Amino acid sequence: MKLNIPLHLKPYIITQETSAYTPEDHAVWRFTLRQLTAFLKTHAHPFYLEGLRKTGITVEKIPSISNINQALQKIGWQACPVSGFIPPSVFMELQSYSILPIAAEIRSVEHILYTPSPDIIHEAAGHAPFLACSDYSAYLKSYAGVAKKALLSWEDLNLYEKIRDLSDLKERKDSTEKQIQKAELALKQAGEKLSFTSEAAYLGRMNWWTAEYALFGDINKPTVLGAGLLSSILESEDCLKPAVKKIPLSIDCINYNYDITKPQPQLFVAKDFKNLHNTLNEFSKTLACNVGGDYALNKAQSSKLVNTIELNSGLQISGKLTNSINCKTTGLAESNHSAIFFKLEGPTQLAYKNKELKGHSKNYHATGYSTPLGTVKNIDLAKASSKELKELNIKVGQKVLLAFDSNIQLTGTITDLLFKGSQLLLISFENCCVKYKEQILFDPTWGAFDLAVGTKIVSVFSGPADTATYNVDVKTQPQCIAKAKPSIEQQNRFLLYEELQHIRQSFLQKNTVTKNIDALFAKIKNQKLHWLVLLELYELSVWSNSPVQSDVLSLLKHLELNTHDSRCLKRGLNTV
Repeated sequence: MKLNIPLHLKPYIITQETSAYTPEDHAVWRFTLRQLTAFLKTHAHPFYLEGLRKTGITVEKIPSISNINQALQKIGWQACPVSGFIPPSVFMELQSYSILPIAAEIRSVEHILYTPSPDIIHEAAGHAPFLACSDYSAYLKSYAGVAKKALLSWEDLNLYEKIRDLSDLKERKDSTEKQIQKAELALKQAGEKLSFTSEAAYLGRMNWWTAEYALFGDINKPTVLGAGLLSSILESEDCLKPAVKKIPLSIDCINYNYDITKPQPQLFVAKDFKNLHNTLNEFSKTLACNVGGDYALNKAQSSKLVNTIELNSGLQISGKLTNSINCKTTGLAESNHSAIFFKLEGPTQLAYKNKELKGHSKNYHATGYSTPLGTVKNIDLAKASSKELKELNIKVGQKVLLAFDSNIQLTGTITDLLFKGSQLLLISFENCCVKYKEQILFDPTWGAFDLAVGTKIVSVFSGPADTATYNVDVKTQPQCIAKAKPSIEQQNRFLLYEELQHIRQSFLQKNTVTKNIDALFAKIKNQKLHWLVLLELYELSVWSNSPVQSDVLSLLKHLELNTHDSRCLKRGLNTV
């Protein structure tokens, strides 16, 4: 599977080991898909079943993500395998490249009704089908493009890791109650320590209440649309009951938090696809990437992560913002409020139109970057004519004093002028001193100085401008959910599933398997059998009109089951 994926996203991509799926894993897939399709054919958005067909997803076995990728390529998308709950920002960035990340793991038989951790059922049977719907696909691409630019915070990453740890523990069979309680406490404490809600967190909520958990259509009789609902036997049914509050979708959905490990107490209903687009567009207008100015700069400083500041000249400066000075401290007119100086720490990249400027990589600006902004003698250097630049003595080799109207003064000798076409982006100096009143902002002993040309900040967005050359560090290490070694009992169960699968294939090809079913039942009827093994046997006995079907049904009805397994069996019998 060849995918054009940015370098910083590649650590999250894994290889789907189809041979690692156990016979029970395939039985879990069959059971879940059978229940979902039986219910959703009348309760999901009408496109659902068509979407399953178009993406090549069948009930019989766990799909190859490579095959899903081939099917999606026909409709302008791709698919790649990942492990479990990857960072939401990574999920969205992959989607912005029209790539659907699909978790390669599959839920355990103990969590058939609802899994706290993303799996192949959630992504393949939940997200993939609606990518073939042009209206919904357009919404997802728009959303991913917006989410890619939304500002994250370091607190978001910490919270994500705690959510991931808890969801993984809840899915693992060998987790202890003590481990789960410890992870729940860690998540609670991380949530309590959040000092603010980032743009990415707000957009994460919007994604949750739309792409993951949206209902669609008439609020009094909605259909299921969100992937989280489409892939959960429990929630796909329960979500339509009166106990779950239904709210018309609006921008207010961002004010509702959610718990990934529990069913949701309320859901939002999108009237139509236009409703989805309008809600997204309304919120995107409030983002730093679209607002700019001090508002955006303050959000970047709170983020404490690498972001990109774009000036009105088109120059893009990517790094961790640590400090800024704005006009409120200069006594300038209220209408002129904007940053007049800012400083970034650590590796900083300078770029134009998302391409790194030659000689201005993060290695060159390894210890940080700072620059004043604003007009000089009421001249915007970003728009200055060659005549105005000459009047200001701005030419290579000239020693100059640039007196900014903000009271910042710069003295130094110009060593280079960097243009892109006719657009001046940078003025480089040696022996440069930058002062604001009595404060030294840049000292000549610190080396060369590169003045960013611009008077205002038009946008601030997440991550570096040129990710390919910046080589973003992986913020959170990807990890796979380790499978516990199967017990002897499980291994014996796997053999039964395997035998049932052979009988199933024989039936599908020849439409007659009665003798095989009768013989298998005679061999195992006195054993302690798992409900899913018996259910598969019962299904085959009904299909082939075997005389043992009543005996198998009797065994099923006399099983002693917990609440989860009892609910599963009841649903299974209803669809045989």
